[in-house]
Amino acid sequence: MAPTKPVQAENKLDMEAVAALLVACAAGLAIRTVSLSRHGFHLRDNNPYFNYRITEHLVTHGSGDFHDWYDHNSWYPFGRDVASTTNSGLPMLTAGLFQALTFCSLNVDLKTLCIYMPLLFTVISILAVYKLVKDIKGGWAGITSAYLVALCPGLAGRTLAGAYDGECMGIALMLWTFYFWNQSLKTGSIQDGLISAVSYIILGLSWGGHVYVINLLALHTFTLALLGRFGRNIYMSYSVTFALGAFVFSSNFAPNMGFERLCRLEFLFPAVIFAFCQVLAASHVSRQPSDKASIRDGLGTIQVLLSLFFVLGGLFLFFKYDLLTPFSPRSLFLSRPFGFDEVIRQTNPLLVSPGNVVPATWASFYLDLEMLMALLPVGVYFLMKEDPSDAEILVILYAASSLYGTGAVVRFMVVLAPAASILGGIAITSIAESYGANLFSSQGHSKKGKDIKSVAAWKQESYEYSLAVIGSLGLLTLLFTLHSVWVNSEHYSTSPLAVILRKGKSKMQLRDFETSFEWIKNNTPEDAKILAWWDHGYRISTLANRTTICDGALINTTHVAKVAQALVGTEAVAYSALRDLQADYVFVVFGGFVGFAADDLGKIPWMIRAAKTLPSSTIDEADYYTSKNQLRFDSRGSPALLNSLLYKLSFHRFGNVLTSKTQGIGFDKVRKVEIGNKHFDLDSVEEVFTSENWLVRIYKVKHLGNRG
Repeated sequence: MAPTKPVQAENKLDMEAVAALLVACAAGLAIRTVSLSRHGFHLRDNNPYFNYRITEHLVTHGSGDFHDWYDHNSWYPFGRDVASTTNSGLPMLTAGLFQALTFCSLNVDLKTLCIYMPLLFTVISILAVYKLVKDIKGGWAGITSAYLVALCPGLAGRTLAGAYDGECMGIALMLWTFYFWNQSLKTGSIQDGLISAVSYIILGLSWGGHVYVINLLALHTFTLALLGRFGRNIYMSYSVTFALGAFVFSSNFAPNMGFERLCRLEFLFPAVIFAFCQVLAASHVSRQPSDKASIRDGLGTIQVLLSLFFVLGGLFLFFKYDLLTPFSPRSLFLSRPFGFDEVIRQTNPLLVSPGNVVPATWASFYLDLEMLMALLPVGVYFLMKEDPSDAEILVILYAASSLYGTGAVVRFMVVLAPAASILGGIAITSIAESYGANLFSSQGHSKKGKDIKSVAAWKQESYEYSLAVIGSLGLLTLLFTLHSVWVNSEHYSTSPLAVILRKGKSKMQLRDFETSFEWIKNNTPEDAKILAWWDHGYRISTLANRTTICDGALINTTHVAKVAQALVGTEAVAYSALRDLQADYVFVVFGGFVGFAADDLGKIPWMIRAAKTLPSSTIDEADYYTSKNQLRFDSRGSPALLNSLLYKLSFHRFGNVLTSKTQGIGFDKVRKVEIGNKHFDLDSVEEVFTSENWLVRIYKVKHLGNRG
C-alpha cells in the first residue's frame, strides 16, 4: 500500500495543475475579449483584413488555386502574387478548420472564426509555456509562468480577439518549437528531432519571426558546444531541424520562402553552425571511433564526412558565385544600436515609417511588462545559481536576445513577453519555495522552542520575515493582474473601426471609417481604383471591396513612392502622377476637425522622403521645411507644403470652419495652429464625400484630357 501515496500526491498535483491552467486560460481569454463586448465583432488593425481575404479565397477556391492566385484588387496595375508574398499558414489552418466544422454540420461564420483564432492560439501558448517551464523548474513554476503569460500585456495586446495576424500563431509555434527542441536534446532521437523540425517549418510558413527562432537555436547549439556539451543529441537535434527546414523552405512547398530568401545573410549564421556541427562530429568520430556513446545509431563516419563535404562545398559555391544576398530591411532594424539601420532610413524610408519599428522606451517596457521587467534578471539568477541545464541555457539566451531586440524595435515586445513571463514565474516560484519552506519550518520550531528564548525569538523573526516576503509576492502578483486588466481594457481594447476621443470623463465613438467604407462600396463603380496612403489599403480592399494602388505589404516601394509624389506634389505635379497611377478616387484621413492625431498629415514627412527616392523626382525635402527646419501648417509654413495636394485635400473648405470657440476660423486641433492657406480651389479633383466628423475625405479625380 505504500506506493499509493506518491501516486495520490502526483494525481493531486495534476488536478491542481489542470485547475490552475483553466484559471489562467480563463483570465487570458477574458482580457482578450473585452473589445468584443464593447465594440462588436470586428477584425483589428490592417493585416488581419488581408488575412481574412486570403482565408475567404481559400474556402471559396481551394488551396490548389491559391498558389496561382494573382490578386488584381491590390497594387494596381501590377497586382500581387499572393502565395509568394504572404505567410499563409494561419489562413490555411483557419480555412481547413472552417471546412472541417462545415463538414460536421456546424454552421460557423468565417469572419467570426477568424476573430476567435487568436484566442485559440492564446490557449496553445499558455499550455506551451507550462510544459516548457515544468520540464525546467517543476509544475508550480510552470503554472505561475502560464498565468503570467496569459495576462502579460506585451503579448495580449497582439493576440486580442480579432488580431487575425501571423503573430498570434507564430508565438504559439515558437514556444512549442522550444519545447520540442528541448525534448530532442534530452533524447537525441530522430523522431523528436523531426517533431522539432516540423514545428519550426509550420512556424516558417506562418510568421516572419522564424528567422529569429532558427538563429536562436543556432546560438544555443554554438553555446553548448563552447561549454563542452556537444554530443550526439545536440548534433542530431540541430542537424535535423536545420536541414529539413532548409529543404522545405527552398522547395515549391513554401512559396513564401524560396531559395532566394534562404540566401540572405540572416540565414548565414545557422548555416555556418550546421557546418560547424559537421566538423565537430567528424573530428569526434576520428578521435573516438570506438566510443559508442558519442555518435551512434546510424551516424557513422561516412555519413558525417559526406554531410561535411556537401556543407563546405555549398558554402564555397555561395561565396564563389556571389549567391548571398544582403540582410532583409526588417532584419537590419535589429542592428539599430550599431547604426546600420541608417542605410534603410536613407534608401528606403518607408520601412521606418510605421510606429512599431521605433526603439522601445522605458514607458513601453513598464506598460507591457510591469513587474516582469524587475523579475526577469531574478529569474536568470535562479537559472544560473547552479550548473544550468541545456534547457535553462536556452531560456537565458531567449530572454537576452529578445530583450536586445525589443530595445532596437518595439514590435519585438511580443517576443520578449513570453520570455519575461517564463523568468518571472521561475523567480516567483523559487523565492516562494525558499521562503515558504523557511516559513513552515520556522512556525513549527517556534512552538517547540519556547524554553530556549533566544532560539525562539530568532525563529519567530525568521517566520515573520518569510511571511512578509510571501505576502509581498502575492501583492505584486495581484498588482500585476490589475495592471494587465487595466492596460488591455483601456489601452489595447479600443474599437478597431471607430475612433475613440475623450472629452473630460466621457468618451466619444466616431464611426466615420465605417460609413466611409460603406459609401465607397455603394457609390463608386466596382472597377474603381482608390489611391490612399499604404496603411489604408487593406481595409479599403476588404471592407469596401475596391481596387487599391498600394497597401501594407510594401512589396513595391517604388510604387508607394509614386503615391507619395502624388500626395506631396503641387496639384499640377500630383495630377500627372494620379493619371499615371490610373487612380479614380483619392482617400484621405484628416484629424484636424476633431483632434485625431493619427491622420495623413502626420505622415507627410515620410511621404516627402519616399517621394524624393524616385529617380525622376523633383521633390526636395528642404522645400517643405522653414528656415528653422520646422514643418509648419500655419501662415509661416513653406509654399511647397501649403500648396501640396495632401494639404489641399485635408483642408479643403476647412478655412471656413470654426472648430474652437477660443481660436480663429480654420484652427487645426492636431497641429494646434490656424491654417495658413485657407482659400483655394481644386482643379484636378472634386470632393465627393466627407464624413460627419471630417475624419475621411474622398475626392474624385477629374479627367481633364491632355494638359500639356
